[in-house]
Parts: sequence; structure tokens; C-alpha cells
Amino acid sequence: MKALTLAIASLTLCVTSAFAQKKPAPVFDDYKVAVVGKPRTTPTGMFRFDSYKSQKEFDDAMWRIAKEGPNFAGKYALIEISCGSDCLILMAMDVKSGKSFAPDFINVVRCANDSDDPNFRWVDYYPDSQLLVLSGMLLFDKPPATGPPAGKCGDFYYVFQGGKFKFLHQEIWPDE
Repeated sequence: MKALTLAIASLTLCVTSAFAQKKPAPVFDDYKVAVVGKPRTTPTGMFRFDSYKSQKEFDDAMWRIAKEGPNFAGKYALIEISCGSDCLILMAMDVKSGKSFAPDFINVVRCANDSDDPNFRWVDYYPDSQLLVLSGMLLFDKPPATGPPAGKCGDFYYVFQGGKFKFLHQEIWPDE
């Protein structure tokens, strides 16, 4: 009986590990959307919040950028705001209404293992896809109950739907 129990436990472990294969990372084509209006052909550029004299001046600058056309998720301008040389804040703004949306993380910071790569991209996105890919470490004011771990470097995948950034997938980089 003991041998049978051991055999069943071993078989269960083998079957479970066979099904526990790593999920593939999401791809942009899986989250295609129609683009409203003419998509922007130039990047939004990187902005520093502290270079504006007031919140209104900053908001006006963001609205001017958004009105140039969508670059993300069909009808949004994804705006990259610098918070230092190795730090990035993101905001999505509806190009028609001017309503803005922020993700649950405060910012993305670069990690040591990506700092020497001249082709490194913190953020990857397209006008016709709701998928957002972030590379680096996400910093949270209050880490979410489910989602990416705080303090870990990696690639983090979000989908932007219904005005919310929803965490989908992560690929944590090995520690150096």
C-alpha cells in the first residue's frame, strides 16, 4: 500500500510539472484595436514635471501632446515623464476628451543589467495595441495584492482596457 501511495504521488508530481510550463509572454497582435483618427508619427518625447511652473502649465502641455494623435491603445497618447536619469512615469491620455489615466505603479526605474545597452527601451507600445511592456523595476506606493513583485527587475506586461492598466505577465530577470 505504501508503494502504491508513493507511485501515485510521483505520477501526480510528474503530471503537475508537465502542465506547469512557463506561459509565453503576451504579444502585441493579441491585443489589437482600431486606431481612432490619425496616429502620431513622432514620439511624445520625455518631459520633466519639475520644469513646469504650475500643475496647470504641466496639464496644458500634456493636453497639447495628446491632441497630436494617439500612439497607444487606439485612442490614447501614452506620455513618458522623466523623474530622473533612470526613472520614468507614465500617463495615458484620451486624445479626444483629455481624460488621463495612470497605472498602479508610481514609476519604472532602470536596472543595472540594462544600463549598458544603447538600444534599451523602458516601454514598448503601439498605436493599434492595448499591450504595454515595461522593462526595469516597478515602484509602487502600495504594492498590489496580485501582480508584479516590488523590487524585482524584469519585463512586465499590462493591458490597457476600460481606462485601467491590468497586469498580465512578468518575466523576472536573473539577479546579477
